[in-house]
Amino acid sequence: PLTGILARITVSPQLTTLETSDGKKLSDRTPERLMMNELGFSFPVTEMMGWLSSPPPGDELSAPPWRIEFLTKTAKLVRVTRAESAAAPSVRLTVTIDKRDANAS
Repeated sequence: PLTGILARITVSPQLTTLETSDGKKLSDRTPERLMMNELGFSFPVTEMMGWLSSPPPGDELSAPPWRIEFLTKTAKLVRVTRAESAAAPSVRLTVTIDKRDANAS
């Protein structure tokens, strides 16, 4: 979709759950593998979790092939971009991070 939620990803130490916009729920231990299998691409969820616990010094990070822009000072709204390559199309996502409790993000 051009707007709205493509998927909701819930990460805990034990399991990652992905819920698609049509209500399908899938689980796996690895968020990147789960997204690749269901959405056809993945982005650096594991790295983002680390960055949220100790925010980067600037407003942008590079984790090739990804560029991550922190759109708010509290790192709750993040834009994740991957440039087009011969192996993959470009991807641009706006990610809202909702940390509900100490065990899930």
